[in-house]
Amino acid sequence: MTNEMSIFAIYGLVALGIGAAIVDFFRTPKETRYRIPRPPSLEEQLKTLPESAQAIILRANKKRALVRLIPLLFIGVGLIGFGTWFENTSHPECVRIFGLNVAYIAFLFVCYGAPIAIFIWSIICIPEGISTIKTGYSPPLNAVLFQDVIAKKGLGSILHGVAWAIILPLLTAYGIYLGNDIHSLWANGRNMHEITKIFEAKCPRCIAPCSIGVERKRAAS
Repeated sequence: MTNEMSIFAIYGLVALGIGAAIVDFFRTPKETRYRIPRPPSLEEQLKTLPESAQAIILRANKKRALVRLIPLLFIGVGLIGFGTWFENTSHPECVRIFGLNVAYIAFLFVCYGAPIAIFIWSIICIPEGISTIKTGYSPPLNAVLFQDVIAKKGLGSILHGVAWAIILPLLTAYGIYLGNDIHSLWANGRNMHEITKIFEAKCPRCIAPCSIGVERKRAAS
């Protein structure tokens, strides 16, 4: 009986909530009923900030920001494509690309490729962190942005700069150390050929390991 009463109480609360939403919808004037409320403009937000923040509006430079992101976009598309192909391939451990086992390539990427790429990105972000610490503004006044933002001074901005300039590179460098440690523990002294044999041992007997690069060279010759 208690369980049934709890269920009815939950249903009742849900019905009340839905009813209140419907009533509020019809009480809203028709001209504004289907409009999404617009967020306050940056100028309006600027007026609400304290004077100690010394806040200013930084204007966007979308062309420069897009140019800086193009290499990352190409890398991201390549990784997504490789990951999608890897997930949808029935036996990726049976495929080689230019003599390298695909499963071993994925293993190397997890242990070394991703940590090193993130570390390089953190190194690129160091000048932004240093500029934030020097000027006290976050984002820094020379930041390349996709949209207009408000830059503010304060302790939070300084901590943000310290995180970008010091903490993030140290964490990503530690990520490289962990990736190398994982590879060393899993490899257990085995070389690349021995690890490749372990991956290819999982291939069904009816499927022989094939090399995409080698097959293309043979076909061309």
